[in-house]
Amino acid sequence: MPFIFDKKPEIEREEFREATRKRLKGGTPPPKLSFQDKMKIEKKIFGPKYIEKISQDDYVKALRKMDRLKFGATTETDRRSIESRVRYLKRIGGIKSLRPRR
Repeated sequence: MPFIFDKKPEIEREEFREATRKRLKGGTPPPKLSFQDKMKIEKKIFGPKYIEKISQDDYVKALRKMDRLKFGATTETDRRSIESRVRYLKRIGGIKSLRPRR
């Protein structure tokens, strides 16, 4: 499966939905996400419903914000769940690192 940002500066909400439905080839299996979980993730990344496109930089910022939630996790299971989701979304987007560019 090609990455969603493959040679594109931004993606549409529908492309993101389609990418979360497909299974990635190779690597570890994706986290088990219900339809409601996928919609919550989409809302966190894209924001309000009327926003239909997101740039790669905004996508990385949203992932950084999601990644920071693991520090507030109360249990190891919650922390692993957050890390798993962020790792999966990085793979979908073709993001190697969440560190800011210099």
